[in-house]
Amino acid sequence: MISAKDVNPRAWANKMILFDNSIFSVIAGDYKNEGHCLGIRWNGDPGPKKGFPVQGRYPLWFVIPNSIRSEILFSLKREIQQTKYTGWEVHFSNLLHEIEE
Repeated sequence: MISAKDVNPRAWANKMILFDNSIFSVIAGDYKNEGHCLGIRWNGDPGPKKGFPVQGRYPLWFVIPNSIRSEILFSLKREIQQTKYTGWEVHFSNLLHEIEE
């Protein structure tokens, strides 16, 4: 299983983890020529698998269309408030910052 902090493809810069409950992760960052956007991934089951998406043995982020950005951010806010998983405080702060932008 992969953690969001361990997914570092060169296509992304200025990454900020918004959500990482060990099953799914969401980041905000600058992606190639598309500018600031959200990325999401499934982290995989316990064990050596790299989750999805991957390219070969390298874990990646799937770019979320900006047309559904707000819905995802507010859904993440509700999810964090309800579950309060390990590390939620930092992610929640990052998420609030992203919502304000």
